[in-house]
Amino acid sequence: MFSLWHHFLNVLLPDCCVLCDEVLQPRPLDLLCSHCRQTLPHNSDSCAACAMPGQLSAPACVYCGHHHHSPPPELTLAALRHEHSARWLVHRLKFQKGFRECEALAGTMAAQVRRLYAGRALPALLVPVPLSWRNQAARGYNQAACLAAALSRRLHIPLAPGLLRRQHGQAQRTLSRRARQRLPAGTFTLARAPAAGPIPGGLFPAVPIPAGPFPAHAALVDDVLTTGRTTAVIRTLLHRHGVPRVDIWTASRAV
Repeated sequence: MFSLWHHFLNVLLPDCCVLCDEVLQPRPLDLLCSHCRQTLPHNSDSCAACAMPGQLSAPACVYCGHHHHSPPPELTLAALRHEHSARWLVHRLKFQKGFRECEALAGTMAAQVRRLYAGRALPALLVPVPLSWRNQAARGYNQAACLAAALSRRLHIPLAPGLLRRQHGQAQRTLSRRARQRLPAGTFTLARAPAAGPIPGGLFPAVPIPAGPFPAHAALVDDVLTTGRTTAVIRTLLHRHGVPRVDIWTASRAV
């Protein structure tokens, strides 16, 4: 009954593409029309270790020259290059409560995850990069947690939004590249347990994590990968607390 009502509602009040406002009939999960989906700046030829685009020496390569001889065991992916429409989508998500844009970014991320993990096991837990309590209170939500929750629903992976805590400090976007590399000690800490629960505001219900020890394979979720310092620090923290493999999933990669 609900699906029938949803179908009639979609016919009467159809949704539109988040980028071009074209009427969507039927409504896709990522809220993108086929043209806008294809013309996104996809980061399909990126290095599997640093997600930097256009650095592979041959089409069959997986790692760029910096990692080709000693590839790391962990995967880093960024679905899009941080330019043009991708930059606009991320900005809307991050500063304008762009929850529709979140669905578009999460759909693009999920498609790349399915492609890169084909035939391999997915992570057993999604961990969003946290905001400090002060920044989250001012913004009202955490854009990385919204992305992680949307991915949790699509990929059926448990989510731990309360696993990490962040000390308040100057926003990363206001810092130079050199300053971004010097995160103060103790910027990130681990909660006593991998606390599961709804995303603040109940915006994106996700798969709750089961009780028990930390899994052996997790994925850290964020909106933009720039220098990689934040994710590297959190990855090391999770390693020290018994998570041997931590992959990095981001919506876009700054070049």
